[in-house]
Amino acid sequence: MYRYTLCLLKSENEVLLLNREKPPAMGLWNGVGGKIESGETVEASVCREVFEETGYKIEHPLYKGEVILHGEQQVGMHLFVVEVTKHEAADKVQRTREGILEWKQIDWVLHPDNMGIISNLKQYLQPMLDHPMPRRHTFRYDGHELLTYTHDQLDEASSIVHKTR
Repeated sequence: MYRYTLCLLKSENEVLLLNREKPPAMGLWNGVGGKIESGETVEASVCREVFEETGYKIEHPLYKGEVILHGEQQVGMHLFVVEVTKHEAADKVQRTREGILEWKQIDWVLHPDNMGIISNLKQYLQPMLDHPMPRRHTFRYDGHELLTYTHDQLDEASSIVHKTR
């Protein structure tokens, strides 16, 4: 079920987001990440995906938990945060093969009138940043309509990072 990783690169009060060029979540801002490849650890996957999508080489990102999406399919992803220093050209919008990368103020991301953010990110971003321990964020959908969202602390989370798929 946990086939994906998602990472938020954070610098002070900003996060680096990707506005995706293609499905899923086409046209919406989200963190960076992707599929865990066969034989790859969760940590290796997130480091590879971040480099491929942003050019940032990261090591030892902080494991922040998991997202479980219940709907037509059940999908899971591992969440990470890494503090970075912005590249010199980081204030400019960068176009990549995945979409558009841009640093966004956290307040802008969380603003209730902001409809351009993937909906579940707006739900779990603040708890993810506020809580020191990893959390499980569970979403239940009917089609694209969010029915419920819950989050709770994870136990035994540290061993997940080094597991091979």
